[in-house]
Amino acid sequence: DFVFAYRLLQRGEIKLATEAFDDFLGKFPDEARRGDALYYRAHLARRAGNHQFAVQLLTDAPKTTVVADHYVHLLMGQSLTDLKRYGEAVTALEAIQIDQLDPSVRASTLMLFGAAYRGAGNLPAAAARVDDAASIDSPVKASALLNKAKAHVLMNQPDKALAALNTCVDDKRVGAEASRLAGDVAYNTGRLEDASMHYRRVLTHH
Repeated sequence: DFVFAYRLLQRGEIKLATEAFDDFLGKFPDEARRGDALYYRAHLARRAGNHQFAVQLLTDAPKTTVVADHYVHLLMGQSLTDLKRYGEAVTALEAIQIDQLDPSVRASTLMLFGAAYRGAGNLPAAAARVDDAASIDSPVKASALLNKAKAHVLMNQPDKALAALNTCVDDKRVGAEASRLAGDVAYNTGRLEDASMHYRRVLTHH
């Protein structure tokens, strides 16, 4: 039953996978893979936008046997961040041994840490986490630089914000937002030529 539910999830049969994991959890309350089933069910709940239910499923769940611990803590941190329960999200994420993760997973985890810290009002910690994420060669590097800049804007550090933005304004994924923010920061600090350059980039490239 567990493998059946997991195969449905792999194939993208979301509704059937949800029903199959619910069936498994109802039929086998003491099965060794209950923790894993709760993780996958929480993943499906978050995917459906039901973040509160995802947190409920993961709270006091048995230890997983197949899914690595850091994925469980990461999903809990994501769901709590979605609910804007940032302090609890930080606590969940701090259980992860970040140094042991693969680079891409480590970068994504650090990005989420930054979002949680920023939401909790700890801006220096947020900037430090996204700075660490930006130092890793990963698919989220440009997003990390953009978030690093946002943290520096909130800390009223425009020079540091612009330095981070200038390294990602040409990235096709975040370039539009980075250029617009760079324009705003430059304009608000009297650097009108730089602001004009960034705004022109938005108009001509995006």
